[in-house]
Amino acid sequence: MPYSIDLSGNVAIVTGGVTGLGLAITAILAGAGAQVVMDDIITPEDATPFLEVLSSCDPVPVHLRYDIGGEEECKALVAETVSRFGRVDIVVNNAAIARKPWHKVFDVNVLAQFYLNSAACEDMKKRQYGKIVNVTTSGVASGGGDGIEYNATKGAADSMTRYLGKRYARDGVNVNAVAPGPTLTDMMRGYYGEEKFHDHYLPTMPIGRVLIPEDLAKVVLFLCSPLSDAVCGESILADGGRARLNPA
Repeated sequence: MPYSIDLSGNVAIVTGGVTGLGLAITAILAGAGAQVVMDDIITPEDATPFLEVLSSCDPVPVHLRYDIGGEEECKALVAETVSRFGRVDIVVNNAAIARKPWHKVFDVNVLAQFYLNSAACEDMKKRQYGKIVNVTTSGVASGGGDGIEYNATKGAADSMTRYLGKRYARDGVNVNAVAPGPTLTDMMRGYYGEEKFHDHYLPTMPIGRVLIPEDLAKVVLFLCSPLSDAVCGESILADGGRARLNPA
């Protein structure tokens, strides 16, 4: 029999959830029936075109605008989500920054994940169920990445995934990570141009193509679903084989 993933009744928080990979994650979770709360510092006006893409989802995702670089903001994001929707079942820590001062990159890429995960777990423990996915980078395995600050902080998030996975496992909360490889997002198109991006990364991709946001969103969906109940403290290297099987 075919199996479909049904997240109806689940409430999910996706940070950086309005554009790029975050939008793909929001769309796939909402498509599976989850009520998604997209936290993103993008203004409501700038978010409008992206939100229109999601307008046919049922339930329709909601955009909140908390700056998760601080502990109180992370707590407030969880508190508002619980106040509006009654619970938090899923957290996807997708928001990240690069090439900023070390302390700022660490605040967003590491501390925000810790604060948000800790606050959400307090609610998840009440039902002995929750799914947390930390988005890191395949650079943790390959040594590449978007600058030393980015790679080092994502390495910290990778290690924290195992720590929190062990800490919350007995509370029914699965904490895992996804480590994406080269992904052709709109941001990458803006930085490099699509042709240059392909020319640079394609020769290093065993699967014969670069990744698109939907590739990573599918892995996140798996980790947010009951299909992943036996997976805890794991980091899934979702890079098309680039780090392990690089043909170049």
